[in-house]
Amino acid sequence: STASCKGPAGALAWPGVGTRWRRFVAWWSSLAEVERPTDARGALQGFADALGRVRTFRALALDKDGLELIAQKDEIFPSGRLRPGINASTLQDIINTHGVTKVAVMRLFISHIDKIGGIDPSISLHDDWQTTSIIASGYARGGKRVHLFEVSVPAVESLGLTLQEVAHRSGPYLGPRYADHDRWFLFPSPAVPEGTWFDATLQRTERYGLYSIPFLQQRLQQLFRFASKEELRSAVLPFVEHVANCQKREPH
Repeated sequence: STASCKGPAGALAWPGVGTRWRRFVAWWSSLAEVERPTDARGALQGFADALGRVRTFRALALDKDGLELIAQKDEIFPSGRLRPGINASTLQDIINTHGVTKVAVMRLFISHIDKIGGIDPSISLHDDWQTTSIIASGYARGGKRVHLFEVSVPAVESLGLTLQEVAHRSGPYLGPRYADHDRWFLFPSPAVPEGTWFDATLQRTERYGLYSIPFLQQRLQQLFRFASKEELRSAVLPFVEHVANCQKREPH
């Protein structure tokens, strides 16, 4: 759809650009007149190149069949895509109907996912492998083990919003209750029942994406499988202690 928009400003229709519009304007202003792209596709490519790639992580609780499905499809789907009868067009329709911001808000406050039809078309990545592994431990049951995927992806494929910025945009959809989100929040999990402190002001804590992680074979850097909850806990405890100390030093 971005390619059909006339002029370079059409690149702002891409969620990873529109949510970074200030950086896009700064990038555009830094270019000499002869360097500026003349269409949306060129502007998107140029800005994506300027943003670069990120090495980030996605952990999933999988059994053998689940892992084989990911390998077969060469793609990590959002949870909504795994439902019977749901395809890429369905996810596109949800995003077109409700908008990028509302989808991100409902992912953050997942108990309200019914407000976009109960199907989540989004996916999250985490630059700290410990964060996503801790979250995934909550789904590791019934023979499923946490599998940690390290991937290299273009930054423009994620939204340019932090968790706190998403929360601050929740008012029109959920009222004022959720909009006043603190910097730090304590997240209990089976791996760390006492809770892990997460910093909502850092994009590395959670990158919001849409649709899927495609071309997995090309992008995958490493794949690690935790054999047990105990192994996972042992691996993440130094990180848990580190962020707890950060929270004590800078609570606000």
